[in-house]
Amino acid sequence: MDAKSKVTEAPYSENGSLMHFPDTTWDYSEAVRVEGGHGWKVPPREVGPDWRPNDPFSATLRLAETRRGRSAAYFIWRSDDGREFPMFISDMLLLVQSGVHIKPGGMVSTRWIVTKRGANYGIRHAAAEEAGG
Repeated sequence: MDAKSKVTEAPYSENGSLMHFPDTTWDYSEAVRVEGGHGWKVPPREVGPDWRPNDPFSATLRLAETRRGRSAAYFIWRSDDGREFPMFISDMLLLVQSGVHIKPGGMVSTRWIVTKRGANYGIRHAAAEEAGG
């Protein structure tokens, strides 16, 4: 196995999307400021990444858009339920070269696995030896 297989855990957001960059967010939905607006009676809730095992998964995803991050551009794949999965440009090249069938509308059904480059995460087509069952 190569270095890509060493990602043992991957960061997911509350809605189940893979986080391109694992970061803490804040939920203000139930927060209440003290009178006068300085400080919190009920503070916002800190929401960190949901770290999950990096197991290959089967999914049909649709190529939805491109985005630009701090260091590079990347693709976004989206599931029918709205979850998002970033993909590095170099992994898109490997996906297209792999021979996986890309259906009209940019739909791909395959086994995916999470990879990491620097501090960022993305999905890629799982190699046959990684794909498992």
